[in-house]
Amino acid sequence: MYTGNYSQEEIDRIKKIIEIGESQKQIKQSFWDEINTPDVLKLKEESNTLWEDYRIVDKKLLRKILVHNNGLSISDPDYISLSIRMIGHINSNLPDDFQELISVSQSKYAKYKPVKDIYTKALHKNIANLSLTVTPENSISMNSYGSTRWVFTEFYYSCKPFLILDICGCEVIVIQDIFPGKYCQTEYSITMSDLKNRSDYEIQTKKQNFLDNFRKELDPYEKNLHSSPFYKKPVPQPFENLYTLYAQTDSEEYGRTRRYLIIGCMTYEKE
Repeated sequence: MYTGNYSQEEIDRIKKIIEIGESQKQIKQSFWDEINTPDVLKLKEESNTLWEDYRIVDKKLLRKILVHNNGLSISDPDYISLSIRMIGHINSNLPDDFQELISVSQSKYAKYKPVKDIYTKALHKNIANLSLTVTPENSISMNSYGSTRWVFTEFYYSCKPFLILDICGCEVIVIQDIFPGKYCQTEYSITMSDLKNRSDYEIQTKKQNFLDNFRKELDPYEKNLHSSPFYKKPVPQPFENLYTLYAQTDSEEYGRTRRYLIIGCMTYEKE
């Protein structure tokens, strides 16, 4: 590493950044190896093949629709909605070649969609099952009271794969979302600021929708969500669904966040 014209303090800071980067890379590789089991990789390959097969027809259809819609307004009866490529009734007034192409496109998408859903579910299950590997050595425990910037900063710099975060009436298991976006899309997401917001009506509605689904995950463990000294042991539990959590560290500018996944919770059972 080139160190000319740097102070010792700057050199130490750069070394620390490199160490953190290497640690995050190792965590990513370790997680990636654990979740990409042979059955998941097979589903991924099948899903990608069907997607490419659909996209060949879809691109051809898209160009045809755009040419057809050129000069038409969306209210024009001859206007063709782009959504018809995947769903919707085919207009019998369209030329036969249009109808056939739309039919083929919809058929190929119908084959792709269930396989993609099965793949996503299997992938999410494996990600959630990472919860089962939580130990005191590979996790850091924090609470969410007050500002949480320092919580996620501490987690990031700890170079540990798991954050046990006291939030929403339980201890949830959080990992950094280090997976490509198209492979870990979650149905439920929220920011830490929205989760802690108590006034804005629109945010309250969004927060309530998130919590309604989130608490369904906690229902089976309700009696064991809190520890009692001397006679209970911590047991990690994977969630059925994944939850996306957006939060800031001290390095994020205002309005920017990092993405995390809530993958399970800690329960406490009698020994």
